[in-house]
Amino acid sequence: MRSIAFALVFVLFPLQAGAHAFGVSHETTVDGIHIDIGYSAAAPVVGESVIFDFNLPVGEEDEVYTDVWVRVDGDDGSVKLATAVYNAQFGGPRMSYVFPSAGTYTLSVRYENEGEALVKTEWQLVVVPASSSGFFGFPWYAYLLAGLLIGGVGTYLVLGKRRSRT
Repeated sequence: MRSIAFALVFVLFPLQAGAHAFGVSHETTVDGIHIDIGYSAAAPVVGESVIFDFNLPVGEEDEVYTDVWVRVDGDDGSVKLATAVYNAQFGGPRMSYVFPSAGTYTLSVRYENEGEALVKTEWQLVVVPASSSGFFGFPWYAYLLAGLLIGGVGTYLVLGKRRSRT
């Protein structure tokens, strides 16, 4: 029974991680302030959520800032998103965004403290088209079926050994 539970947990409920855990980051230093913006996908895909973490680490302590202003511009110059992200006491400033189409986007991020601009950075991010195949070219349901099969075989083997001992 434990094998089925483990298979279901790892197949049906994929691990959720912050942007810095497995993603990439845009790091730069502007006016002596180190900027570290992590995002969850090295190659963001159209229609999939990308999580952004906005940090200003300075040695042992973080730079004091109250909010972050984020602007996403498409490659045609149109503004796709312009928003403020509050620097929460727990978890810091974090946002998710779903890119509407493939192309090169310019992300502009400005850190502020009580309305006073501290530092700004800008970089380009390439978004790739969505495909119907998942990791290694297999569709998502192939992983679901493989997980259920492995869990079922594991359960059968464990229960079969228990029955043979009694």
